[in-house]
Amino acid sequence: MADTGAEKLKIFISYSRRDSSDFADELLAGLELAGFAPFLDRHDIAAGEDWEVRLGGLIQHSDTVVYVVSPQAVISERCAREVEKACALSKRLLPVVLKPVPDTEIPAQLSRLQFVRFDQGRGVSRPLVELAAALRQDLEWIREHTRLGDAAIRWSTRNRPESLLLRGDELDAAKLWMAGHKPGAPEITELQRELMRTSEDAEAARAGSERRQLEEMRLAQQATARHQKRAGWMLLGIMALVMIGVGYTIWLSRNLAVREARVFTSLADNALKEEQFDRAMRFALQAYPARGSLPWFTPFFAELEGKLAGGAMLSDLKGILYGHFAEIVAATFSPDNGNVPINVEVGEQALPALSR
Repeated sequence: MADTGAEKLKIFISYSRRDSSDFADELLAGLELAGFAPFLDRHDIAAGEDWEVRLGGLIQHSDTVVYVVSPQAVISERCAREVEKACALSKRLLPVVLKPVPDTEIPAQLSRLQFVRFDQGRGVSRPLVELAAALRQDLEWIREHTRLGDAAIRWSTRNRPESLLLRGDELDAAKLWMAGHKPGAPEITELQRELMRTSEDAEAARAGSERRQLEEMRLAQQATARHQKRAGWMLLGIMALVMIGVGYTIWLSRNLAVREARVFTSLADNALKEEQFDRAMRFALQAYPARGSLPWFTPFFAELEGKLAGGAMLSDLKGILYGHFAEIVAATFSPDNGNVPINVEVGEQALPALSR
């Protein structure tokens, strides 16, 4: 008979102390053995505690209220308030009859329900089995009713903050729970429905906000991609302009070098024809590329090199004398082709010089 579920069904027992205390204790023990979690007011309310507030809390957190029908219970104001509280929270009510009572005296909220009778001399075990079977009907749905009822009350008493609303999978599960309501099951309270509606509205608003954020992110990424593409094209354009400028500069320099080389080649050629070989070499050297020059800027001309070589071969210049600064008025040449020193007359002073 024990409930094998992870969470025991919570049961509040409503009874009159005047004629049902002993039976309530037996019922409590029997339900505990059956695997439920029953509550009695005198056992679960501490001394000095506001019993009415505590009693309301016990009923609120219970899954089912078992009402013990007895002559004293039907006239008890306290039992009547417990039934009203249970109905206000839409709790499942299961009446059990301890002693016969006229139907007209039974609270209207209980008269339409199926009774479990302990007053027919069948002992306690058989009706207790019937009560346990009735308690296990729609067990999971009843537990969820209590959980969502607690959530709705907590949300309402804390000024309905958004942080206590249902979200995601929890909201989806609550929708399925609401859709699974069966005839005869406790009604879904208006506060529970309001919690569901507000949660759905907040979820829709969050989803819309997330969609807007995603759309904004997508548009921002597209704008960034466009800017990057535009910047890339601009960079390519700048690089192309720089390359064009460099190429144009090279072309101008090379074109100028070509023109100069042609001019000096022509001058060197004319000097060779006039047998002015030294001048031809000077013209050729003037346009000849310097060591380390880039070929793009100073092109090499074989014809110019030929003029230089021709001038060098035909020139009578054999050496250059160094060491004098004044005007030369006379010179003595060595007969052995420069193997001995020679003297050069410079004005009134003769200075030694070497032949090269």
